Amino acid sequence: MLVIVTRPASAGQRLTERLVEQGHRAWWWPVFDIGAAPDAQRARTTLARLADYDLAIFVSANAVRAAQPLLIGAWPSGTMMGAVGASTRAALEADLKPASSSV
Repeated sequence: MLVIVTRPASAGQRLTERLVEQGHRAWWWPVFDIGAAPDAQRARTTLARLADYDLAIFVSANAVRAAQPLLIGAWPSGTMMGAVGASTRAALEADLKPASSSV
């Protein structure tokens, strides 16, 4: 069996290496790159409206790290944070420092 790893950057490379070390055939074939928002001003404007929403869901720790410098002011108290997975939650807690009831 061949495992094709589509995760980008070093996370994908590390996973591929671990699979190979465990005796699997694996190829690292990242399907996208993670980078800065293509339009930082539009991202800032969108994030400035977070108080209009009940919930903002982050899909990865990388998404948290990308959003953090674009946020202006404190996280709105009425907007909950959603995290897909433990590492995303840890990034939210470390980088955005929400109130404990927000994540």
